[in-house]
Amino acid sequence: MIKINLLPAAREAKKKETLKQQIGVVVLCLILLFFFMGYLNASISKSISHLQSRIRDIKREIKQLDRIISQVKDIEKEKGTLERKLGIIKDLEEGKSLPVKMVDELSRATPRLVWLTSFSERDGRIRVEGMAYGNATIARFISNLERSPLFTNVVFGSSSMIEKEGIKLVKFDLSFQMILPEAIAKKSQPAKKGKRR
Repeated sequence: MIKINLLPAAREAKKKETLKQQIGVVVLCLILLFFFMGYLNASISKSISHLQSRIRDIKREIKQLDRIISQVKDIEKEKGTLERKLGIIKDLEEGKSLPVKMVDELSRATPRLVWLTSFSERDGRIRVEGMAYGNATIARFISNLERSPLFTNVVFGSSSMIEKEGIKLVKFDLSFQMILPEAIAKKSQPAKKGKRR
């Protein structure tokens, strides 16, 4: 009887079956990998789309903020202009009352028997000329000016004897500076603090 060995054929069939299974597993792995890559790609694309949308929103917000900042800068410019105008108006208002205050203070400082005949101002320096009955009256006038809160740097110029309608008088001239209201306010602040202590 002839013996046929079927084992190699069975082995061949088993090898083919194993190879088919391995190919199936590889194909299945490739399909799973393809789906995973597709999911990952879709997820990344969705994230990119979300980030791009957020970037557009932020750019819109930045444009709005830039407009607001521009408006604020314009308002600050207008505010600065208005503050300068208000400062000028305030200076003008103070300037209107300043000559009145100065004449009033000069009148208070002028003693009896002193007559002022000339008054001029140049570069903040005031010059007066006048006549008095004697040097003692002129000295009192100078002392009054030095004590005044509005005047400073009193400088006696000159004096000479004159006769007017038979009366002997002393003609004199002197100059002083007027202290501006801001300087008076600054001077009075330390004095007030000193009183509180």
